Amino acid sequence: MSLDERRMRHCPLMLESDVIWLPKDFAISGVALQDIPLGVTHRMRPSAVALLFALHDKTTYRTLLRLARVQKISDSQLHELVGFLNMIGALERQRMSADSLRAVGVRMHHMLLGVWYTPIAWRRPATPLTTALGVLRAISIVVGAVCAVAAVAAFAGLAPIAQIAGISLFCITLFAGSLFVHEMVHVRVARRRYIRPRILQIGLRLGVIHRKLTPRREALSSICGPFAGSMVSAAAGIIALSVHAPLYGLAGALIALMHCLSLTPWYGDGASFYKALRERKSLCNK
Repeated sequence: MSLDERRMRHCPLMLESDVIWLPKDFAISGVALQDIPLGVTHRMRPSAVALLFALHDKTTYRTLLRLARVQKISDSQLHELVGFLNMIGALERQRMSADSLRAVGVRMHHMLLGVWYTPIAWRRPATPLTTALGVLRAISIVVGAVCAVAAVAAFAGLAPIAQIAGISLFCITLFAGSLFVHEMVHVRVARRRYIRPRILQIGLRLGVIHRKLTPRREALSSICGPFAGSMVSAAAGIIALSVHAPLYGLAGALIALMHCLSLTPWYGDGASFYKALRERKSLCNK
């Protein structure tokens, strides 16, 4: 297996026994891969089309490797293709439970060599249930970190265990709840008769993807999500302050600030918002 870190940037860890396939959202047309819900066509290299047809039905990664060699596709090129499919949510993977422990060992070994793998993408139609599941998947590492800090604080005796547990539970619940509201507002603003948004989650990244909107609606969707999430968090913080719980109030304020920071130009919502403004300005100047 090639360990070219640049090629591995979006590639998940694959074992030869893993079963992989293209989701139903995607179709193959000539030398192009069509993202049906988003109305996007990705032109592919002719040599990669045979691999896409193999992925149209469930196949093992071992079979894909063999087919790649028949097509004279190098390991690095295959990793680049798999990474691209994963980046757009066009890859589903099923791994046997017996191989999960081996995958952890391989991942740790490669980490020592300086190679990091992108988690497998999770893409679903945007409904309240799938949005909630996407939020829980995205914040799982954050939840683990909060629990670890809480355990250390309790062990060190920095505060009563009940107080530490209470503030930890409050932060996790408010963070998850406000993020759910944030994403659902994106979905509601973007949804139209011909637009069916998708939830795309890769590791800590969570977002709503959809067909191209008008600049006005794109800007509205970009700004309404963070605004709704920050309002929920700020309201929870104000309620906490009204019952004389300053730590809870501070937590609410910090989570509200986090939602506001998502509108910075280099973040997802902020990048979309400023791009929509530029497009609207360009249309007005024509």
